[in-house]
Amino acid sequence: MLHVNRLLRVDILFSLTSIIQSRSREQEAANIAADDQEIWREQKYRLNQIQSVCNRLNITRLSNPPKTYTERMLVDDTNGILFAYIPKVSCSTWKSVFRKSRDSHRENRVNYSVLSQYNDTERVKRLDQYKKVLFVRNPFTRLLSAFLSKFRSRGNLQKSWEIVYGFPIIKRYRPPELFKKLEVLPRSSLPQMNITLTEFIRYIHDRGDEIQLTETSDHWLPQHIVSHVCEMEFDFIGKYENLALEAPFVLKWSGMSPVATFPEVHASNALSVIRQEFGEVPLLHLKSLIQYYSLDFELFGYNPYEILHGE
Repeated sequence: MLHVNRLLRVDILFSLTSIIQSRSREQEAANIAADDQEIWREQKYRLNQIQSVCNRLNITRLSNPPKTYTERMLVDDTNGILFAYIPKVSCSTWKSVFRKSRDSHRENRVNYSVLSQYNDTERVKRLDQYKKVLFVRNPFTRLLSAFLSKFRSRGNLQKSWEIVYGFPIIKRYRPPELFKKLEVLPRSSLPQMNITLTEFIRYIHDRGDEIQLTETSDHWLPQHIVSHVCEMEFDFIGKYENLALEAPFVLKWSGMSPVATFPEVHASNALSVIRQEFGEVPLLHLKSLIQYYSLDFELFGYNPYEILHGE
């Protein structure tokens, strides 16, 4: 009888454990479903906001946009997804994710990496049939990320950016004699120019629309210019600030996971760095920067004062 009771207790415990585990899985599934619904509600709001602003600007969608508009659009033919990348918005990570997905399906055929490499017919077909994704970022944090990585890296990258942008910045905003001294030096002998954030902001604002979209200027030009978000219709607009939630969702929704996974997103002390760096910029130039990125703030729903002052 004692043996029977012990077996009975084991059966009961096993049953209770199974019930608890089952309910836990059900709750987890319910939580995931609720998160998914919230993501799609937010998507509806973001897409409507973009459409509203684009309509006000009288910019219409293009069924066959210029080839140059698709030079920054990654392609995954297996899962039917296009990803418009913007430098300094986890650009390198997304390229790596798409590369892993393509490499896992090489037995099918060699796919092009960006949409502009396809002929007109194939390009338009993919724009029409594939899911299109774009991730954006607060314009201030994106600009600061570009500035710190290009002008404070203390290496060849910094030197190359100083040659391209440092010379015109110094010519504009520093004493003429300093520029004349630097101008005659061999490029290999140039000292660090120590371009400041204020100088970079002034240059961006003062040059304004003169600056063309290139493989360097795309790191800080307004994101609506880099992505052509008004001219091309996207199905999902993610935000860099929500990468931990939205990046895995996109991979699941597109069918790219579990082959391709997004690295874990860690918290950082970025906010204190942002406020310290921008705290040294005169108010006049901060206002000019807000004006320069005004359409990005409006299109993508960012508050220009939130990052700077915590409003």
